[in-house]
Amino acid sequence: MPLTHAQCLTAQPAAKAYRLKDGDGLVLNVRPSGSKSWQFGFRHDGRTQTLTYGSFPDLGLAAARRLHQAAQAEIAAGRNPKTANTAYAGLAANSFAAVARDWFKIQRENWSRGHATRVWERVEKDLFPALGHRPIDEINPPELLAAIRAIEERGVIETARRCNQYAGSIFAFGIAEGRAVSNPAPQIVKALRKTPRKRQQPWINESALPSFFRSLEMTHAHEHSKIAIRLLTRVFLRDTELVELRFGEIEEDFIRIPASRMKNGLDHVVPLTNSTRALLDRAVALARERRLANARGRAAMSGKPPPPGAADLLPEDRVFKIVRGTLIQLIYKMGYKGKCSVHGFRSTASTAMNESGLWRPDVIERQLAHVELNKIRGAYNAAEYLAERRAMMQWWSDRVDAYEAEGLNAPSRKRDPLDDLLG
Repeated sequence: MPLTHAQCLTAQPAAKAYRLKDGDGLVLNVRPSGSKSWQFGFRHDGRTQTLTYGSFPDLGLAAARRLHQAAQAEIAAGRNPKTANTAYAGLAANSFAAVARDWFKIQRENWSRGHATRVWERVEKDLFPALGHRPIDEINPPELLAAIRAIEERGVIETARRCNQYAGSIFAFGIAEGRAVSNPAPQIVKALRKTPRKRQQPWINESALPSFFRSLEMTHAHEHSKIAIRLLTRVFLRDTELVELRFGEIEEDFIRIPASRMKNGLDHVVPLTNSTRALLDRAVALARERRLANARGRAAMSGKPPPPGAADLLPEDRVFKIVRGTLIQLIYKMGYKGKCSVHGFRSTASTAMNESGLWRPDVIERQLAHVELNKIRGAYNAAEYLAERRAMMQWWSDRVDAYEAEGLNAPSRKRDPLDDLLG
């Protein structure tokens, strides 16, 4: 009896892999891991072979049957459906998912690794279930709109808008390669929900830094987290760029972050000052202590002493072992929820430097890494304006040092006995 979509969707994994038969040799293979794939066993030239059409639900039941019919036609004609340039191969190669993969292989060269990962996750998660199996030249505006509206129904309006942009880029790529005939993405834009106005991340003025540092000192938290916050107030980096810092990215006078970790996909240099160098040295020392403690723990279990160099960090080792969200939770714990954000320190620094009138806007923007890859004319130089940037970073670091000292040295208010009488 032929399968139904509901049977495929609700099939649960078992201790061993098993198959659900659809008919004419088409089966849905269900593995213990929970993954499901469409397969067909056949004989060609006296050998038994297995053809895998794709994974469910990326490849739906109807699409799997269509591919299966094409594969059977190839066998009936005496050809192997696994061989390139057959009708079956052509049908599989012209699916939305196949075109999307070819599009992504080219586009990712222009993106940072993090951005590329986010884009592909959205395409796979939000577009493939509805469109992945479909021949790209058969997808019309109502079908694409239905897929995008399914994303909107989850309440992620901005994600839906971005997915329509990705789909439009994939269709345009398909048209250029002669694999698609039209692009339905621009035609459905006015049918999409409007993106809510994005609120600016809260930030504090530099005059509020003394009390901020006083609150940070008084709040119980791991020293690594506090060091990360203190660095963020001084180095203009985004939180992910700092907390994912590798030991090999720290040089004598700079932090040098590769393009793969930057939002704009470009190499970035951060001049170090006396205080930022000292904070980094302490963070590295804590990382080495953590590494040595782990080595001692393993040694205790094996009965052998830790090997020489057990505390040494490798170039690819992360300096901070901080999970996403740790720093903003610390800021909330300090009582700054809604008043300050991790990203807001960049606004604090930018505002202070622009208002000082001491630094050229181009220098400030370069140190904030506000350079878009597609707007660069000529060769990009990560060290551009470096002398001015070094002086500017030292100027700002000295100011933050003074604000921190002011906050930590501020006398605490002694309680007056009259306060008890006043309630």
